[in-house]
Amino acid sequence: MVSTFMIMISLWRGMRNPFLVSAGLEDWPVVITAVHLVISTVTLPRLPSQDVCLFLKPERDKIEKGGRRLPDRMETNETLHQTGICKGDNLMRKLSSEAEKIMIERFGKDTVIALATAEQEMPYVRNVNAYYEDGSFYIITYALSNKIKQIEKNPNVAIASDWFTAHGKGNNLGYFGKEENRIIAEKLKIVFTEWIDNGHNDFDDENTIILCVELTDGLLLSHGTRYEF
Repeated sequence: MVSTFMIMISLWRGMRNPFLVSAGLEDWPVVITAVHLVISTVTLPRLPSQDVCLFLKPERDKIEKGGRRLPDRMETNETLHQTGICKGDNLMRKLSSEAEKIMIERFGKDTVIALATAEQEMPYVRNVNAYYEDGSFYIITYALSNKIKQIEKNPNVAIASDWFTAHGKGNNLGYFGKEENRIIAEKLKIVFTEWIDNGHNDFDDENTIILCVELTDGLLLSHGTRYEF
């Protein structure tokens, strides 16, 4: 069983090793970390799904892209499929303001992450476009895809990206175009503007959905500083 501690050590050693950098192998720790994440996902216990999500008040300036501003979040007491925004309260209490600032700068835009799921002790991993906000990553995907089928059986997932690894819970927020998802969908349209209308997604198909990965724990590295949460 590969532990989260091994993941941290592998990434840290790779970062500190000048030989790998001089040899052009600076991506080695990321590759090793991704492998560790996939293996560790298989051993994750199935936990009860937490399907309560809220809109939160804005805690940072609106993101601007191409002269357009993302809409404000709103307060409501609706549930997961009535809001379209994951709560992330437990994680946000553990994230320092400095770590959250780094997360926003690094992932609060169109970013690629490795998303690992597991089914019958077999790991599966794929790269997906994602957007980070308030302790969660948001992904446009297809309801009948293997990853969603796997998440429905076991919502525990692992992710890896630029000097960052984490575990989380996958939540299907439902059809991209439904009213309850309007605010987060508008944000994703702006964030993913470079490719969202390239024909890959059929937004008339109700199986085109938003997947929310609510982070539960993770390790973030920035300029030699470790942020664990």
